[in-house]
Amino acid sequence: MTVPIEFSTFSPHTVHDPVSPPPGSQVRIESTEHVSLDFDFSVNPNELEKEWTNLPLSIYNASKLLANARYCQDDLKRRLSVKRSDTDIDIRRSPAKYNLDKITETTVASFVNSDAAVQELESLTTRSKHNVDIAYAAVAAMSAKKDSLNAITELKKMNYYSSR
Repeated sequence: MTVPIEFSTFSPHTVHDPVSPPPGSQVRIESTEHVSLDFDFSVNPNELEKEWTNLPLSIYNASKLLANARYCQDDLKRRLSVKRSDTDIDIRRSPAKYNLDKITETTVASFVNSDAAVQELESLTTRSKHNVDIAYAAVAAMSAKKDSLNAITELKKMNYYSSR
């Protein structure tokens, strides 16, 4: 049984960067691609050689998927932190720009949380956590498949299936 693993990836695109625009920088992370990989988590006891031969590549693909998902998640977390800081600093430096007479920690936090770019990055970060969870489940399933293959191989060595 083949199970498709699907989620969006995050890749750089040349657009205005609302996160942290250093001079000349125009890179922003946004959801652009949809990844769909098929993993076969089932075990066919009659084709153990094929199962064992295909297992390393399947484990590699699942692990690579997890590593890429973690990379995207970490990058989005960093960008979110930078955007929050930049917005906080901007509010404190130019309170009139935000129609503020008095700056309080609560007011600054409210304005930072209501910033559209912050909300977008929070949404992407939440989706990236979901992607990591899905990829981790694929790696765990491949590990379980390896354990099953080990058990079936041992049973075959003991001629368990010959009496059935």
